[in-house]
Amino acid sequence: GGLLHPFTPRGKLVHFGLEGLQVTNQLLDAALRHEPQCILRDYMYRAALSEKHVQQLRDTVSRYPTLAHWVSASDLEDIVGTKALGGIRMGNGCKVVHVPTYLSGLWQACQELALSSNNSVCAVDVHWRQKKIRDYNGDQKADVGDRATGDDELQRSRFSEFDTVVLAAGSGIVHNNMLRNHVQDSESNIILPVTLVRGQSVELTIEKEHLNDASIEEQAVLCGKYVSPLPFVDDSKKRVLIGATHEYKAEALTSDAVADDLKRRSYDLAPSFWDGGKVERVTTGWRVQSERGKIGRVPIVGRLVDGNNGKDVEASIYPSCSNTWVFSGLGSRGLIHHGIYGSILADAILSNDENAMLEKYPHLDWWRR
Repeated sequence: GGLLHPFTPRGKLVHFGLEGLQVTNQLLDAALRHEPQCILRDYMYRAALSEKHVQQLRDTVSRYPTLAHWVSASDLEDIVGTKALGGIRMGNGCKVVHVPTYLSGLWQACQELALSSNNSVCAVDVHWRQKKIRDYNGDQKADVGDRATGDDELQRSRFSEFDTVVLAAGSGIVHNNMLRNHVQDSESNIILPVTLVRGQSVELTIEKEHLNDASIEEQAVLCGKYVSPLPFVDDSKKRVLIGATHEYKAEALTSDAVADDLKRRSYDLAPSFWDGGKVERVTTGWRVQSERGKIGRVPIVGRLVDGNNGKDVEASIYPSCSNTWVFSGLGSRGLIHHGIYGSILADAILSNDENAMLEKYPHLDWWRR
C-alpha cells in the first residue's frame, strides 16, 4: 500500500518508529529529485470502528500531537467516505508512497552519488546486473543424496568476486532455496526464523459519475485493511488499491475470493468504491514475517558466517562466505524500517564489524538465538 507511518494499529509507536520515519523521509527527499511523483499524499487517515479504538487513537493524539490529530466521524465521512466513529489524520512525515517510482528514484540517486565529484572516494559507475540465481540445492528433480556437491562451491565462487554480498531479495531468498535445508517444498525447512505470508490486493476503478458523492477524495485510510490511492491515469476515473489478505496456506485464494474477503473486511472504509467500482486486477506479493519478540517484529540483519548459523540441519544450505550479509524479515513494515536498519547494516559492512553493531543494537541478534 505504500503507507509510511510509525504506529501500530492501536496507535502506539513501533520500535524505531520515529527514527525510521526520519531516515525514510531523507531517502524520499533523495528520490524526489529524480522522481517527483513518488509521493502520492503527505498524510493519511486511521479510522476507529469501536469505542475502544476511539480511546486508543485519542491517546495517540495526546502523546504525539505533531504527528496526529483527531478527525470527527462526520468530517472523515465527508472527506473520504469512510463510515467510522472518527479517526486520526497522520502527517508531518507520514506519507503515501508509490513504491515502484520511489525505488526508481533511489536507484537514480545511487547512480548520481557514485559519479559525484564530491564523493569522498573515487567516482565510480554503478550498474544493475539482473541475473537468475541458480537453486543452491542443485537440480530440483534429483534426490538429496544425488545432488552434486559442486553447487555450493560454484555459488561460493560467484560470491567471492564481490567485496560484499547482501541477500535482500525478500521472499526470494527462501523461495529459490537459497536459505532452506536440502529438503524441498517444506515450510519447516526454512532456516531463518520467518513465516511467508501471501498478501493479495485489488485495484478498484470507479467512474466519477458513479460515485455516491463526487467530492469524495482518493485518500489513504487504514483500519485492519487499507485503502490507498493510485497514481493518476484518467481524469474521468478514480483509482484505489485495497488490501491486503493474510494467507498462510500453500494454495492461494482465487481472485473472486480475494475480492469477497477484502470487501467484507474493508467495506466501511470505502463504501462508494465497493458499491460503484470495478476490480481491474488483483496483485500478489509475499511478506517475510519475522517472529514476534519483546519489542515486536524486528528484521533479520547481520552476517552469514556459516552454513547453518548455529542451527542443526542435515546439510549445508548456504556456501560460507565471510563477505555475505542478510537483510530480510521486514514483514509489513518495509517502508518504516528499510532505511533505519539499512543504515545500521551499511555501517557494519563498511567497518567490517558486526560485533560493534550488536553491542549497540543487541536486539539484532535475536534470529540466531
